Amino acid sequence: MSLQALGLQGVWSGYQCSENKSSLMAVTAQKEHSHITCQGCQLEQVECFKYLGAIFTERADSSEEIRTRLGMARGVVQSLTPIWKDILISL
Repeated sequence: MSLQALGLQGVWSGYQCSENKSSLMAVTAQKEHSHITCQGCQLEQVECFKYLGAIFTERADSSEEIRTRLGMARGVVQSLTPIWKDILISL
């Protein structure tokens, strides 16, 4: 399906493109800028985005995702340290 056909299908079903909410990301071996419009709106090209808590990058690697999740886990473990060191709580 072409982008034009996809756009027509969106118009038919009531979809309206929003420049503020829509963006694109190209996953390619070479960095290149894509010029894609949706219903007359020029879409902004981004290097990464977060969707349902997962981080997607244009390099298609997960190192950013791993660093983010390790940082979140480290914060939670540090917040539990006072509980683990409390002598009044028995294991």
